[in-house]
Amino acid sequence: MIALQRIGWGTIILFGVSVLTFLLAFVVPSDPAQTVAGPKADRETLELVRREMGLDAPMPIQFARYVGRLVRGDLGRSYVTRQNVRDAILERVPATLYLALVSLTLAVAVGITIGVATAVREGTSIDLGVLVASLVVLSLPVFWVGILLLDAFAFRLRWLPLGGYGGARFVILPACALALGNAMYYGRVVHTNMRDVLGQDYIRSARAKGVAPWRVCATHALRNALIPITTLVGLDFAGLMGGVVLTETVFNWPGLGRLAVEAVFNLDIPVIMGTVQLSALIVVVVNTLVDVLYLAIDPRIRYAR
Repeated sequence: MIALQRIGWGTIILFGVSVLTFLLAFVVPSDPAQTVAGPKADRETLELVRREMGLDAPMPIQFARYVGRLVRGDLGRSYVTRQNVRDAILERVPATLYLALVSLTLAVAVGITIGVATAVREGTSIDLGVLVASLVVLSLPVFWVGILLLDAFAFRLRWLPLGGYGGARFVILPACALALGNAMYYGRVVHTNMRDVLGQDYIRSARAKGVAPWRVCATHALRNALIPITTLVGLDFAGLMGGVVLTETVFNWPGLGRLAVEAVFNLDIPVIMGTVQLSALIVVVVNTLVDVLYLAIDPRIRYAR
């Protein structure tokens, strides 16, 4: 039932996004026919291109055609390159997925480590130092962190490439730039939940039975403390798959964010609309999966419903 409700709301959201992206084509001060035909095209050529593109039809008919193409998975063709938008997006998905998975893996690993280490040392100088450091890191823009990493490790030390797409050496810097803030945030969330869990009766019972401290933290406390992280990781993954525009631009990473930036500068409306639709679809699908997974991880929510 919960999954069906989420699918229903997701369909409504996607329809609303399709309306907004369609209206975007009429708000942007750009003539698609002029973009396709070229700046020196005469009036007769422009009228012919408009008829071929269906731009001479009334707005409701154009919208109906647009929704019909979306249902079939047809996102149109780029005004600039004349490439199928779906193919252009699919070419960029592997790079964005690669960067998202690596950065999230780093963020979760570092965040859990920080959260557990500070939770068992609450009130100490280590806990206070990590808290201050996390607040500082969270206030830093990701693209600025990326520029600092490029300057230090690529330009000055020359340990890593200045940018581009490739193997592990190319993904380290952009992944670290994205993971740093998320890791600190995950660490604070794990810290807070660990402190709450460590004060529960079943934790005290486990300690009274002589269970080793590391096992109490790893087996009993950490498992329950990680439940909220599931939602956060899902939302962050959806955001990263939507395209991290500034980070991909700074590191010259050929992902969906870079594609969106290029489309905006070129006023390539079909590509802009396609990337927005894909981002909305990813967010809806991931949120639905996270809700279902959350119910599976924590049965108490299901019983409460």
